[in-house]
Amino acid sequence: MRRSWLFWFFLAPVLCWLVLLILLPHLDLLLLSFRDGEGWTLENYRTFFIEPIYWLTFLRTAVYSFITTVLTLILFC
Repeated sequence: MRRSWLFWFFLAPVLCWLVLLILLPHLDLLLLSFRDGEGWTLENYRTFFIEPIYWLTFLRTAVYSFITTVLTLILFC
């Protein structure tokens, strides 16, 4: 029983940190992406797929992330 209590005692701050500083902001951004000045809409997603600057920025970010991941694996494995 004592080990279980200690486990949750030390895990609780980490879980609070993850929920408050990572999960909640991401959920807020998700909800914000479906809203505009008038209400709920998919207009932001339509704009993302129509405007080339958004699509190219996303693609460039994905490529840089992939390259960074591969280089990190090469350096640390």
